[in-house]
Amino acid sequence: MLPGTPLTFDAFYDLVSRYHPVVRQARLIEDGADGDVTAAFGNFEPKFEASWQAKRFGTSPTSTQSLYYNYADVSLKIPTPFGADFKVGYERASGRFINPQFATPNNGLFLAGFSLPLGQRILTDERRTQLSVARALRVVAQAERIAMTNKLLFEAAKSYAEWFSSALQLQVIRDGVRLADVRFNAIAGRVRAGDAAGIDSIEAAAELNRRRAQLQGAEQAYFGASMDLTSYLWDARGQPRDLISGSVPSDSGLGRVVLDSASVPQLLARVLALHPDVRKAEGKATQAGAERSLARQAMIPLASADLYALSPGSGNGFDAGGALNRDGNFKGAINVSSPLLFFKERGKFQSTDAKADGADLQVRETRRDVTLLVRTAINDLSLFEAQLALQRDAVRLFRILSAGEQAKFDAGESNLFLVNTRERQVLDEELKYVALQAKYLASRPALAVAAGAPGRLPELR
Repeated sequence: MLPGTPLTFDAFYDLVSRYHPVVRQARLIEDGADGDVTAAFGNFEPKFEASWQAKRFGTSPTSTQSLYYNYADVSLKIPTPFGADFKVGYERASGRFINPQFATPNNGLFLAGFSLPLGQRILTDERRTQLSVARALRVVAQAERIAMTNKLLFEAAKSYAEWFSSALQLQVIRDGVRLADVRFNAIAGRVRAGDAAGIDSIEAAAELNRRRAQLQGAEQAYFGASMDLTSYLWDARGQPRDLISGSVPSDSGLGRVVLDSASVPQLLARVLALHPDVRKAEGKATQAGAERSLARQAMIPLASADLYALSPGSGNGFDAGGALNRDGNFKGAINVSSPLLFFKERGKFQSTDAKADGADLQVRETRRDVTLLVRTAINDLSLFEAQLALQRDAVRLFRILSAGEQAKFDAGESNLFLVNTRERQVLDEELKYVALQAKYLASRPALAVAAGAPGRLPELR
């Protein structure tokens, strides 16, 4: 590996996952969804209401004949998750022209009771549906955050793999240039001593120049990979930061990962439970199901019963026992409202039912797609492992051939062209091996992405 200060993949991953703007933007999506859930909970918040109305009209402000009415009403309404609303309150009315419906004793009137749905809205209603939808959309937002972060970390991992590959290629080509330079100097010395033909020095010089040109291309590729990697680096203040001078990639923590075929079913089960695409589909299905339930309830007549116990105001406060006995005072009502043919309600239910069925089908399709992606990623990882083993053996065999050709050349049984050709084959095979290492490195986060994990394979163990 190149000399310098190692920047491991884990350290790079940590920087990206902490400070990259996309990660912060993804968190904001979830924060917004949390706010929607809080707002939906507001439908169940106890509500205090107070009103006061008065009218005084006459020639003498001090005359009681000028007071038309004076009405005060204070109440506390407490919604419940099962549809009923509890209410306690106090009202007091006085004056010459009070509507008898609102008349109260001189000390006012306490009331306590509830409003209960009898038909529509028993199982669900708008506020419960809104809360269910908000919770489902929060699941969708959480999955979206994970998906955005996962995609970013996958791209960052590919960038690190490219940086890692370009560094290894640069090192291989530098070694090749060093060998070609040593050989050129040796051949030039032999030509000057008369022990070799002058054409050999030209062959050695041509090979040296070819490898130097290749080295310039490798250095350019390494610089470009370093700049691409730098684009993922940000600091805690949200400002872009540069790659520290002298930083080089490291293979620390990038060793071979063994995936036991027997653990694949367990991995798939975990993937289907946690994958962001599956969670998004399930969240949307939950949302559609809640809307369908509300639409189904709308096809039931709207009916409710209100019952409030009444107690005259006194120094003893609200007399619950006296208000609730058989002859106690109360205020009650039954309200019924229903369309005759339910055209609007049936149409709404048909629409939401189709949407819910479509969402359920989308869940099944997503789960199937995720399963296939994971199996494909596992297969790719295994194939790259096999290819690496074969390519490693190919490099070993070509090195033997190159060493043999060099020995024949030293014995005068070969020529420099064949020596360079064999050595070039070794360099080409080493570069292929380096490229496969990069593909293998990239296949690990590819499996993590397919599995819905946050960007790196070790967390799947």
